[in-house]
Amino acid sequence: MAEQADSIPELDPAEDATAFEAAGPVSGRKSKLVVALIVVSVIVAECAVAYLVLPSVEETALMAGVVVEQQAEARAEQIAEETADDAPLEVEVTLGKFSLSVFQSVSRSTRLVDFELFGLIREEDKSEFDELLKENEKRFREQVMVIIRSAAEDDLTDSHWGLLKNQILDKSNRLFGKPILRSVHFSEFSLVEQ
Repeated sequence: MAEQADSIPELDPAEDATAFEAAGPVSGRKSKLVVALIVVSVIVAECAVAYLVLPSVEETALMAGVVVEQQAEARAEQIAEETADDAPLEVEVTLGKFSLSVFQSVSRSTRLVDFELFGLIREEDKSEFDELLKENEKRFREQVMVIIRSAAEDDLTDSHWGLLKNQILDKSNRLFGKPILRSVHFSEFSLVEQ
């Protein structure tokens, strides 16, 4: 057994530490290099797939142009149908006269707003509309007044009153439970600030 102990070479601990330190950074560098190569190859693969799969700028523009053309054609067909001889006729209905005074706390002034409101409906909806307006007249008037009172000065002085018309149309059709009003219009609109 003594012979076996002699045959085992003695290791110097200083040599082992030096060999371990020398092997450590090399294997660490190799693992970092492998990770970097994997990351780079994944990025290159994603770029290749994106290049092959995603449409080019020209193709995207062409697709957008086709969609816009289709929407324009659909709108033109809708307008043509609405203006065709067999299209339902629209009639004008009076929605009421309004006279409001709105106090402006910031400027310490009062706005006086007077107007008459009209709407367009389909001729076949006239009797149903008259009934809905009669049932909801007070709530309808209140909604119109709230919209006018909460309107900004720019909205009231706009020559087309587009935002006000859209708000009145939207709130009214919700109140009536269906889009029976096709559009609303102001007549004799007067705005005076005191």
